[in-house]
Amino acid sequence: MCCPPEFEINGEKKFIEDTKVPLERVIDGGANQGDWSATLIRARPELKNVVLIEPNEQLSQALQTRFQDESKVTVKCFALDYRRDRLPFVLRSKTDTHAHLNFSCPTTENGERTVLTQTIDGLMKELKWPSIDLLKLDLEGFDHYALLGARQTLAEGKISLIQFEVTRAWEQSGCSPCATFRFLDQLGFDLYLIHPGGLKKIKISETPHFSIYSNFCACLRGRKLPSSL
Repeated sequence: MCCPPEFEINGEKKFIEDTKVPLERVIDGGANQGDWSATLIRARPELKNVVLIEPNEQLSQALQTRFQDESKVTVKCFALDYRRDRLPFVLRSKTDTHAHLNFSCPTTENGERTVLTQTIDGLMKELKWPSIDLLKLDLEGFDHYALLGARQTLAEGKISLIQFEVTRAWEQSGCSPCATFRFLDQLGFDLYLIHPGGLKKIKISETPHFSIYSNFCACLRGRKLPSSL
């Protein structure tokens, strides 16, 4: 289960454009420079609200500038986690696109600073949305913790689709993609690998541990997604 990292060819762009489920309310967790959300906005005319979450202050400001003419876009400068807190944030440069949270180090040395963390459950209360059509996570290994912070929203069936990225950064955060698969399966989701050729449904019982670059989609059961593999 490996796919190339380039957004244009790894299946992510195709997934955004071809998914038949209406996408009106979307959260982009780990918005980075905003390329994913820009593609979403161009491809989905039904989109009403999209929240871009980026804890890197410089990138967050750049997102504000990039989307200043898009009334449907809101930019939030915090990190997603399983609780509201303040954690060390590893930042090699002001525009580091791979900055990440660090549970293990209580100091802020070696390029670290602290950032506010928020939960998806807390964000949903703030936004007062009835549901999320698509939750996209690209959190440099902290995707699982963000999902733990959405337990109430997930349990209430208020998230229809989840896209998340797996890289070797998951090992550094102490998470296993297979644990995330089981967590989502128990909450009523089917899991798919996002691939240049389409979507491939995953059999959780046959999935080994891995940490190579891949993108996945979790779809709430009862929703139909096209699968061409």
